[in-house]
Amino acid sequence: MTAVATATEAITSVEQPVSEDASDYERIAAAIRWSDEHVRQRPGLTGLAAALSLTPLQCQRLFARWVGASPLRTLAHASLAGAGRLLAESRPILAMGREPGQAPGSESAPLLGPPVTLRALSVDEWREGGEVRWGRHPTPFGDAVLGLLEGAVCALSFVDDDPAADRAVQALDTGWPGALVRRDTGATGALVRRIFGSASEEDAEPARSGSALAVVARGTEFQLRVWEALLRIPAGHAVTYQEVAAGIDRPRAVRAVGAAVARNPVALLIPCHRVIRSTGSEGAPPWGTPRKRVMLAWEVARREDTGDGELSSPLDAEAG
Repeated sequence: MTAVATATEAITSVEQPVSEDASDYERIAAAIRWSDEHVRQRPGLTGLAAALSLTPLQCQRLFARWVGASPLRTLAHASLAGAGRLLAESRPILAMGREPGQAPGSESAPLLGPPVTLRALSVDEWREGGEVRWGRHPTPFGDAVLGLLEGAVCALSFVDDDPAADRAVQALDTGWPGALVRRDTGATGALVRRIFGSASEEDAEPARSGSALAVVARGTEFQLRVWEALLRIPAGHAVTYQEVAAGIDRPRAVRAVGAAVARNPVALLIPCHRVIRSTGSEGAPPWGTPRKRVMLAWEVARREDTGDGELSSPLDAEAG
């Protein structure tokens, strides 16, 4: 089959063609969907580029800019086989048990920017109210609604459209009933820059703050134990729901672990995207499995690029 024929087939097989003004994240997510559809055909770079409304050179530059790796290498990380390999690689390094004497909530994990500290709020604290400031910002993984409670991150949700953003803001109103919820993109934008380096996909210098990023959450004792465990999964690695359950000494509570992961209020910072099913397929976080695969593929590619598991901002990749 010729490259032209392959490209034509790729274009006609895409139900919703990628628009010319699509963001880098939207194109990467579309590339993963396209790769799933053509896993048996393996048509290569030409077909992929055509499906994304790009030339092969533009396609290579897109992946170099966004992840710092080639298109086919990145898609291999995002595939079912890639997830299986990731689980096999991660198992020897998994150490989720708390060290003796380690205080609850003190765990942290390397992220895109600063490390994270998670603090559980008491019933009295979250009922007291206070002020929740929120903002919607572009990120390398799509738009996100970020919520701050007295300066600490209390919510981070990725959204694909205005209705989803409205639901995320409504969740702040219902989740923090005693608080004054108001929009403040200045305050939230500063946090977005700490996490991602910039709110833009281009032309930005990553933030380099060594101080920990405070995250607050409210939930049941079991949910908090699960979320604390997620912080101990190294970036660029993945574990199964069964392994999380075993890591918190509740090996038979796999379904409950899955429910707690799905209720994670602070996406990415509490890295529920690093938990996948034992088959290699993703679970179902409320912000969507395509994004979860994009995040994992980005982390693995960057881990391999640095060689030591320490990740920089996704905006740190060369533009090419």
